[in-house]
Amino acid sequence: MVAVVRDAAVSEDGVVSAPVSGGRWGNSAETVVLPSCGTPGLVAKPVRRAQCAAHNAPVVVIAQPMGYGPAHFLAECLPRLLMALSAARREGALVHVTQANPMVSAAMDAVGLRPDRLVSGCVRAPRMLVPDGTFCGNPPASALLPMRRWAWSLSGACKDPARQDLLQAASRLLPEQDGVSASAAPDASWSADAEGACPAGLLSLGAAAAALGPAGAVSAWGSGRDAVQQAATCVLAHPQAVGLVAPAPGPIRVLFVRRSGSRRVENEGELLEALSHLEDVGQVTAFSPAGLQRDLEAFAAADVVLAPHGAGLANIVGCPPWAHVVELLARPVNIMYGSMCARLGLKWHALTPAVASHSGVIKAEVGLVVDRVREASKAIRDLAKRFASFSSSQRAVCAA
Repeated sequence: MVAVVRDAAVSEDGVVSAPVSGGRWGNSAETVVLPSCGTPGLVAKPVRRAQCAAHNAPVVVIAQPMGYGPAHFLAECLPRLLMALSAARREGALVHVTQANPMVSAAMDAVGLRPDRLVSGCVRAPRMLVPDGTFCGNPPASALLPMRRWAWSLSGACKDPARQDLLQAASRLLPEQDGVSASAAPDASWSADAEGACPAGLLSLGAAAAALGPAGAVSAWGSGRDAVQQAATCVLAHPQAVGLVAPAPGPIRVLFVRRSGSRRVENEGELLEALSHLEDVGQVTAFSPAGLQRDLEAFAAADVVLAPHGAGLANIVGCPPWAHVVELLARPVNIMYGSMCARLGLKWHALTPAVASHSGVIKAEVGLVVDRVREASKAIRDLAKRFASFSSSQRAVCAA
């Protein structure tokens, strides 16, 4: 949902204030404080309208506390922009962010908005568009699934013309997933004009592929109409589906996400050496975050992501639907990425090494990590075999 607030002011942290209904600015104002990091303490920060920079253009408000960092921006702020993106384009709106840093500017460019439309600090305008807020480190599925669609589009997963035809068919055939309809977002048209944009039906298609039973039944849809279910299974049987909604048979790709400061894996070399000898693993890539698009491309190409707790894991929105995430947690434990995995349908493996702190280093328990990666690899290989068997058995039926 996107609320429209008139004659409004917004603080640097995204707290919106406006006159009491039907009145004028004075001693009293209505304040909109959405769920975010820092709520409810934000209520104690009044918006001083007279000190705010004035703009005549509409303003889309996506600023939230700590929204200057990659994890909070990707998981909490950017999903809000996707809710209001077509309105922002149509009305030439400004976008209010916590901080207009290079990462945020790159994100604006990626969604087709000029970075010079960014504003920050205290701002007032005749009209503000305020998308639903996002809980601190706990974005709902209704925010994450459109983010996945955007991330896959950005990483080029849907550019193949044959795959485009397949996915457009899927968007017409497939039902709701996790309460998100085939339109996938309140503002589903955001990528309709973008080359290689992923259609919304892809979200349910990925879930269906992951739910294939031994006999090839699409159990995710229960007792849906036979005709629709048969058509959807034919979409899944298409060779172009392999590699996007289900893994292709072959060696497993492991992405190890490095950290250079706090929570750096102290015995990284020993861990990578052990992983390289796993039978099912064909490639182990040690990766350092390198910018929004390259990060999402790296996660989109991974079957298993292995990482210490940290901001780089926000890029799991770009993972394929069969991916496993092995996270080395620090103390005190923060399970925000486990929550994101649950909503994205990814498998999360949580490990808590004996030596692990937020401000210090993490020492991986190599044998335990290798066991979890081996377990994840086997599950992915089994799914690939099941999907290949299902596809080959269905193609004759679908061609009839």
